Amino acid sequence: MKIKLQQIDRLEFNKLFETKELNITIANMYEDYFSNYSNSVSSSLFNKISKKTLKERFCDNFFETMEIDITDKDNAKLVKDYIYPGVHDLDVTSYKNNAYLKSFPKIVEKKGNLTYDFYGFYTYEGFVSDDLTVLPNSYYREITNIGFFSEPYPYPVIVENGTVWMSLNPNEINTMSLAIDDTKDNVLMLGLGLGYFAYMTSMKSNVKSVTIIENNEDIIELFKNNLLNVFEHKDKIKIIKSDAFDYLSTIKTGEFDFVFSDLWHNSNDGIAAYLKIKKFENKFPRTKFSYWLETGFLCLLRRCLITLIDEEISGSNDENYKNAEVETDEIINSLHFYLKNKEINSYLDIKELISDDSLREIAKHI
Repeated sequence: MKIKLQQIDRLEFNKLFETKELNITIANMYEDYFSNYSNSVSSSLFNKISKKTLKERFCDNFFETMEIDITDKDNAKLVKDYIYPGVHDLDVTSYKNNAYLKSFPKIVEKKGNLTYDFYGFYTYEGFVSDDLTVLPNSYYREITNIGFFSEPYPYPVIVENGTVWMSLNPNEINTMSLAIDDTKDNVLMLGLGLGYFAYMTSMKSNVKSVTIIENNEDIIELFKNNLLNVFEHKDKIKIIKSDAFDYLSTIKTGEFDFVFSDLWHNSNDGIAAYLKIKKFENKFPRTKFSYWLETGFLCLLRRCLITLIDEEISGSNDENYKNAEVETDEIINSLHFYLKNKEINSYLDIKELISDDSLREIAKHI
């Protein structure tokens, strides 16, 4: 990039870079929490008589668990900016009344290495409840949304060799809702999962067909034998066993009006597949493409681009972007060469470059 910034713009970029670093620090803290401590709930904290709300008591438990001293000035600011806005006392009824979950058969079924089963959240157990909330006007601060219920909450899963491969907890319901609202006419799904997206989409009167691409025969058989029969509009459903990328290479212009991709566990392990599918948007400009957890992919791309800008301000050149040790290095390298002739003359130029719309467009080309 050709970067020429005035001092005031450099100061604004420094705040952006510092926020990016803080976003990563907070994300690592949450990864530790959800991996090791999310069900370490102090029941006495919730059972005792208190004027505090359940949300406040959940936060107190979180601070105690993660050893966060909120009397410290810097920690108090992190709590105010990052933690407290993202904690949600959720209404369990709205999820239990979900049409798909009410229809889902209460089974434990095996096929090969796969098992349909039910897992659950403990009372007051914290979990990621929705996409990241991103605040562009606060230097793209990223807030992790954490939910909890005041009673146990079961949800269906697919387990492979003891590891949860797919699930339908409130996070999946919340993060698919906008895409479901957008579907219309002939829909293509990449990845079957538990069939939630297919079920909710097929219920819409403006959806004519739902074609599902899945390469795991056991998942297809489990779905056909146990779930498809609860679909009210199973006539709209067509399942094709194929690799998603192979199938995308064969479709014709106008064959599908909407494509939804869900081939990953999370935004960290799915970034390569996301970027690969994005390139197909160039081939089908009139087809709407939607991606599960795209907010997370855009945040990862934004972090990489901010890192690249900082490096190029410091004088890096082509030689610094020819080798990669980790996946984010590969992304940064690709961004460097794609944006090599991009002119950056102000902080507003940077803010426009790292916007969601800009990143979506860049993702089609790297």
